[in-house]
Amino acid sequence: MKELDVSVGLTGTVFAAFELACFIFMPLLQAKMHQCSISPQTLFHLGIFTTSTTGILFAFLGYVNDWSYFFGFSILIRFIEGIGQAAFITASFAIIALEFPTAVSSAFVTLETFFGLGLIFGGPIGGALWDAYLTPARFTLVYGVLSGCSFIVAIIGVLFLPQCRGDHTHELPRNGFTSGFKVFSLLKVPSVPLIGFAVLSTAVSIGYLYSTLSPHLAEFGLHPVFLGGIFLLNGGTATLTAPLFSKLIDLTHMSKLMMIFGSLLIFIGFLLIGPASFIPLESSPWLTSIGLFVQGLGVGALCASTFKLMLYQAVKFGCADNIKTYWLVSSLWTLLFCLGTLIGTISSGFLYDYVGFRSGSWIVLDFQILVVVFTLGSIASTEIIKSQSSPKHSLYTAIDTESEPLLGGSRNSEFSGFQQSKPRIRVLSEPSLILESKISPRKNYGGIEDNNGDMVDERQST
Repeated sequence: MKELDVSVGLTGTVFAAFELACFIFMPLLQAKMHQCSISPQTLFHLGIFTTSTTGILFAFLGYVNDWSYFFGFSILIRFIEGIGQAAFITASFAIIALEFPTAVSSAFVTLETFFGLGLIFGGPIGGALWDAYLTPARFTLVYGVLSGCSFIVAIIGVLFLPQCRGDHTHELPRNGFTSGFKVFSLLKVPSVPLIGFAVLSTAVSIGYLYSTLSPHLAEFGLHPVFLGGIFLLNGGTATLTAPLFSKLIDLTHMSKLMMIFGSLLIFIGFLLIGPASFIPLESSPWLTSIGLFVQGLGVGALCASTFKLMLYQAVKFGCADNIKTYWLVSSLWTLLFCLGTLIGTISSGFLYDYVGFRSGSWIVLDFQILVVVFTLGSIASTEIIKSQSSPKHSLYTAIDTESEPLLGGSRNSEFSGFQQSKPRIRVLSEPSLILESKISPRKNYGGIEDNNGDMVDERQST
């Protein structure tokens, strides 16, 4: 678009069209699948064929010389590609949940790992292809080769992807058309709005770079391959470190503190990427690279902590402890991430045109400040409630909820809604022990919520 003199704001609109389509069509496609009008495998094939085909069509836009036609077709093709992506993601969630009902978490981690590998290798490969030919042939080459590979994968999927073993569609939530939108009911669960805002803020930091990082780096005159390497820093770092942060959360039981830590890392990263307008430093490739690496660490910490905490809160406050809840939490997390990316992408382009990259990055800094403030407020309110319920600091109130083991209970259990279970109040007097922060495969979830929102055993010394 640079050769056609299209502004960064309009470039951001093209990126935003993709995220908008994902945000709109994911719940719609979920509803269709839950009505059994389309199977997960069929939706998967349609999605990947749509994304690969539109990618190939996008490749030939390099030969369009009129910027208005180029912009219009770019919006249209990217929007259709977003619909295909929504279908692909929705079907992938369903297939994983149905094929691996007792190991959903591990299956999702594997899926995200390969997604991260794509981010790591995609940048340098795209940069090398871009440097191979002159415009417009290089534009066609980059998108044509990568989208052609996706098309080949789509054909392989049709030939070798098996049908789900048995009829497990009853395990997914089905309430007609509304099932696709029922994910938003999770926002009624305490702490989930805060967690959702943290997810959205994380995605805003990623979306901000979609349309602005390339023109920001253009002033350095770097080789395309080196540029591709810089582009992979934040995404690759986030993908590789998220499992490590997840393990750390399991050991330390500090999900909310990890959210604060992640937001601070993103804040520091964006101070360096520009750098921020109030920092008396000149922009440089190395400073930007360090900032992207730190931001990637923050994204990994927030992704790991927000998903774990959202799933725990949903089960704690009355959701059925099974695949259906995992499905709804995954869907809500993904929708909020798409919304945040949409906000970051469309706002960053116009901010870049009017105030520049360095001043425009304040939108990301403000979001991270709000996450830190709201999370600290949540921790403080939890401490106040705990102190009021145990004025002698030796007695604690435990709330037990009976539910089945997460992703390992009855395969036919129904989604129980979001009504909080009736609490049983007991005075505790045994030495306290910290349990695993992840949802434990035991029926007893008795315990108190510590100041980080994690489960603490109901036993406390007198």
